[in-house]
Amino acid sequence: MFTWKVSTILGNIKAFMPEMYEGLLRIGDAIGTDGQDTVLEREFHAFQSVSIDYGVMEKAKNIYILSGSFGWDDVGSWLALERMQTCDEFGNVVSGNVVSIDTKNTIIQGNGKLIATVGIENLIIIDTADATLICEKNSTGDIKKVIENLRICNRTEYL
Repeated sequence: MFTWKVSTILGNIKAFMPEMYEGLLRIGDAIGTDGQDTVLEREFHAFQSVSIDYGVMEKAKNIYILSGSFGWDDVGSWLALERMQTCDEFGNVVSGNVVSIDTKNTIIQGNGKLIATVGIENLIIIDTADATLICEKNSTGDIKKVIENLRICNRTEYL
């Protein structure tokens, strides 16, 4: 968990990620204008894809660590859905228009159209308007390879 003053994190972004800092300034200048959405989309897509940990926190000198006792979960992972939402009697986490037969320990997230599953186990199925992800739960770490492949193939409309 990170907590910081805006001036402190912006100063560190300026020092260690100057292109991102300049983009943030352009976004800030556009807020409240007619071009706000256009600027935000352009600048966001131009940002280097680097975690805040690597881009700033590993390099900054004004960092303090405090121990704490509180629950935490990586809500950025699909497996977090199992830990945060109620599972059915078969261990499935289901959202959307889903019919499942003999389906166990599976995460299914739909987006309107019917998803039917039969005789599957330990999968993640995520359906959006323009893409569908299906993977084994133990392969979630490899989802980033799909993202890399899409970038390499210039299929940025799916990112």
